[in-house]
Formats: sequence, structure tokens, C-alpha cells
Amino acid sequence: MKWLLALYLVVLLSGCAVATVQSYTDPVYRDGPQLKQVVVSAAGMPIHQRLKAEQAMAESIVKAGGGALKASDLLPPTRNFTEAEVAQILKESGADGVVILSLVQQGSESTYVPQTQLPGSSTSYVSVFGNQATVQTYHRPGQTVGGFVVAKPVGAYKATVFEAGTGKTIWMADGSASGNAWANHDLLAITVANEVVAKLIGERIVSGKLPPTTEPPRFK
Repeated sequence: MKWLLALYLVVLLSGCAVATVQSYTDPVYRDGPQLKQVVVSAAGMPIHQRLKAEQAMAESIVKAGGGALKASDLLPPTRNFTEAEVAQILKESGADGVVILSLVQQGSESTYVPQTQLPGSSTSYVSVFGNQATVQTYHRPGQTVGGFVVAKPVGAYKATVFEAGTGKTIWMADGSASGNAWANHDLLAITVANEVVAKLIGERIVSGKLPPTTEPPRFK
């Protein structure tokens, strides 16, 4: 039973997050350009968060059967590049599209958990020895729970897809993410990055195939 309790605590105290993405595709590209190789970039984030978001997008695209390169590898943030240099690097990479995930803002939502008084209890045990009976009573005092504030991370994002050769905007989206009290903004960035990729592949903007979804069982 101890291992079940430990497993329950691990699940309970694990950070989790959810993300939603609302997108728009330019009418010219609604049949799906199916970009074969894209450069994925994260902007407006702390460097460690940017690297995690780019890694998440690249891994998701490659796992789905597409091609992806991280902007931090092609265009190291420690260097400065001219527009001409960026265009040349993109051309040499063979990428036909660029995916940019930008952080708009991040913060937290606080919820107050009100105090609740749990009543105490008493348990009595009777033991009999010969013609004598002994009663032992154990008291568990009441306790107060709650009375604290829980902070949950939230974030807002924008995503844009450009054609590498022309610079034309193909696709854009607004995204939001939120987590539980044990999540952080790194997890939110990764979650929304994966959701953006799922949208791009599902809407035939980027090449790839999403795994089949499992339908819940139907009961008659």
C-alpha cells in the first residue's frame, strides 16, 4: 500500500498544463502548403525557456514525420546577423518555412483556499479480563485546513509561419496556457509549443502525420 500512496503523491504534486490555440490561415494557403522543412524559433522568452520551446517544437515535428531545425542552432543568440545573412542562412538550410512562437505575457493567477475546520473524533475500546472491564478512549483533536493562497502560472502567446523564400505570412495564431500550482512557465511554453505544432500539422501547413486519437468507449 505504501507504493500506492507514493504514486498518488507523485501524481498529485506533478506539474501539469493545458494550452489552447486559435489560428487563421491565409486563403491562398488553405489547401495546405505542406512545408517540408521548417526553422522553429521562440522569441521574447528567457533563454532557457526559448531553448525548451524550440526543442519541443522540433521534436514534435520530427516525431510526426516532418523536418525541423532549431533557430538557436542556425542563428546562435550570442551573435548578431544582418537581414541578408539571415536570408542566406535560411536558404542554405533548405528550409521552406519559418515558425515563430512569441511570448506575449506571462504571470500567475492566485486563488484563496478558505479555512475549513475539521471536527475531532473519539474512539473507545473495551477490554474484558475476568469480571473486570477496561475502557480506553482515544481522542483525535480537530484541525484547521486551508487559509492559504495557491498561485497558478498563466501565459499568452502568438505564433506565425512565414515562407522562407518570400517572407509572406502563411499562418498566424493566438495561444494561451495555464498550469496547476506545481507547474511553471517553462512547462507552459513547452505545452503551447506542442499545441502549435499539432495545429500546424492538422491544418496541413507543416508536413507530418498526427497520431490517431483514441475515442472513449461507448456504452449501450
